[in-house]
Amino acid sequence: MINRKKTLILLVATTGLLLGSCSSDDSSTDGANTGLAAVQNAAEEIPVPLTTIESGIDIDGALKIKEAAPTPNSSLEFKLESIQQEAFQKSGLDINFSADGDIAGAYIQFKDVDGNASDSYFDIPASAFGSEGGRGRKQLDLKKQLRLGKEISQDIDGLDDSGSTINLDFDGVPAGKFCYDICLYDEAGQIYIVQEVCVTVEAWGGNNSIVGEWILDREEIVGEEEEEKASITCEDGTSFEADYEITETVNKVEFVLNEDGSYYEVYDFKYRGINFMESKSKCEAIYGEAVSQNEKYSGNWAFNEEENTLTVVDFKVEDFNDALENEEYKYGELYLEGVNVEVVNDELVITDDEGKLFFKRK
Repeated sequence: MINRKKTLILLVATTGLLLGSCSSDDSSTDGANTGLAAVQNAAEEIPVPLTTIESGIDIDGALKIKEAAPTPNSSLEFKLESIQQEAFQKSGLDINFSADGDIAGAYIQFKDVDGNASDSYFDIPASAFGSEGGRGRKQLDLKKQLRLGKEISQDIDGLDDSGSTINLDFDGVPAGKFCYDICLYDEAGQIYIVQEVCVTVEAWGGNNSIVGEWILDREEIVGEEEEEKASITCEDGTSFEADYEITETVNKVEFVLNEDGSYYEVYDFKYRGINFMESKSKCEAIYGEAVSQNEKYSGNWAFNEEENTLTVVDFKVEDFNDALENEEYKYGELYLEGVNVEVVNDELVITDDEGKLFFKRK
């Protein structure tokens, strides 16, 4: 995977982007849920047929057994991150949970919204669990990379830190609603109490007000955490710290949200990395020749109208400098997950725990 190598702080410092904050006056959101956006949002309320659920969900490493799921034989409980979940077409969803005990696996049986259960269930051994999600979530830090994102929390309140994840991939599951029953079992054969989870598969798109071609203008960082720097020891025994990389030029940081729910993002800039040997010899920061980074990420976006949050999933990345680095992701790579988004004074403002990004219309 190609990573964004520069920080927004460096971009601001070296390109002279204006620093500032948005006005507290909210812009109008009239029309946000009309036209195509209304159709997209309405699709999320449609029950997904049981036959579609059965044929359209894949759980890597699981065994599909055509019979009723085993019945719990204990009073043991486990903790789910949520019993109301968002999912995304193709990308699917992650089931995050935590439990005491030596968990050997999980059983999952799917149902439609009317409670009609599948005639088969999935047996997922613990060896198929993951601690970071099966969709290849990017654990991003606003201060260390260009892109915003949320780290996955492995601790679930109320139980210990033995959290795990089951990844569900979708192949043909449309926007709409369905449910599933899940329970765990341990090495001693004890089957935990079943919990029901209901899922809304988000339609792509869903908010006209954020549609547009946006250009990165500035950023705000929460807190005063120092940037990680290289520590260099000179030949005379003294030492100093310097940035690993510096941005030389920024041609474009463009973020495009289309009405149909597709999106792309373009990065075009040059940076120079520190030359450790020369820096050590001259006892000052010496940087190498400029390196060009020119990439385009493409995928889809979805808007949660109840929470006013944006999720973006990458399905393709193109490196215009080296086509051998191009990649496609069948089930997507989660980029932004549930970040707050709004348009204020005709600026797109994306917010997470690390800070804010401000984009102006192209």
